[in-house]
Amino acid sequence: EVGEDVSASLEPDEVLKRVVRQATRLMRAKVGSLMLVNAGSDTLHLRATYGASQTYTARPPLAVGESLVGEVVRTGLPLAVLDVREHARYQFMGMARQESLCSLLSVPLRTNTGVIGVLNVYTEERRRFRPEEADFVSAVAALSATALEHARLYQAMLDGQERLRQSERLAALGSMLAGLAHEIRNPLHTMQLLVYAIQQDCAPRSPLRADVEVLQSEIGRLGLLVDQCLDVARPRAPEQRRQKLHEVMEETLLVVSTEAARRHIQLRKHWGRTLPAVLVDGAQMKQVFLNVLLNAMQAMHSGGTIDVSLTADERSVTALIQDQGEGIPEDVQAQLFTPFFTTKPQGTGLGLSISQRIVEGHGGCMRITSRPGEGTA
Repeated sequence: EVGEDVSASLEPDEVLKRVVRQATRLMRAKVGSLMLVNAGSDTLHLRATYGASQTYTARPPLAVGESLVGEVVRTGLPLAVLDVREHARYQFMGMARQESLCSLLSVPLRTNTGVIGVLNVYTEERRRFRPEEADFVSAVAALSATALEHARLYQAMLDGQERLRQSERLAALGSMLAGLAHEIRNPLHTMQLLVYAIQQDCAPRSPLRADVEVLQSEIGRLGLLVDQCLDVARPRAPEQRRQKLHEVMEETLLVVSTEAARRHIQLRKHWGRTLPAVLVDGAQMKQVFLNVLLNAMQAMHSGGTIDVSLTADERSVTALIQDQGEGIPEDVQAQLFTPFFTTKPQGTGLGLSISQRIVEGHGGCMRITSRPGEGTA
């Protein structure tokens, strides 16, 4: 019955909720929880609970190497604790006393690749878990690990299909954009010439002069948008030659220095001691650095510092741009490189998409790390 219930859903979060509910009920426990390992940070994150209070669910992630239940991940063996309120390695004794949590049984969630998490049940009274009880909860955990893998594979298949559909849509959109951009470009050039002629005829103190300058600025913005559309539709291959990346970055910083000063932002440079010349298209890389630096500045509404560093090893050169802005929520991070996705009122959603394509065209990759309130790198 447990197997049927757990396997009835192909939504990963729902699978986890069902596992915890079944384990808690069948063990007549007070609270159940399921934690999954974050391989990148080697920590355990709470993913599902049953019977838990807000105090319990608000617990921070646990370090696998330092926590009590982390031992289950390290050894791959179940762990039974008679009273967590008296165990020296239990990190939340105060919360356990407040919530009346006493005995703990923690078992590993194991797949073919190893232990991916732990399933925990807490009782309200002292209880010595019998070996058959540990075996039973371990069997539930084994069922849940298999069901979770199936759900993840199903989700990956759906994501793959969606990416394929999106690629087809973008290919059609790119073809349409190329034609549209060429059609817009000709009248845009005519407008630029006419506005320039009007500007020359305007007296220095004419009330029309300010309006003409606004027109000129807006036409320039439209021209930039047309160029970006063409970059998305028909990206040109990089014209690579040996250059030092810090020289390209220096030129870019010079371009944005005036805007940085206006926003009360300090640009700090950190160059590695030995930075080799690499094969790059300097103009394209300057476009990448410019896009990222402008995004960084726009995220810093109260000024601050942007740290720009360049380091090298035997295999690669890394450029790191770290701001002190408001950070990016996780759900937004997942869409940052999607063409036309933007969170800015005046944004086009093309800058990072084009930047990623340029970097990948150079055999490189772009990575983003960000936490709300702590800035973005």
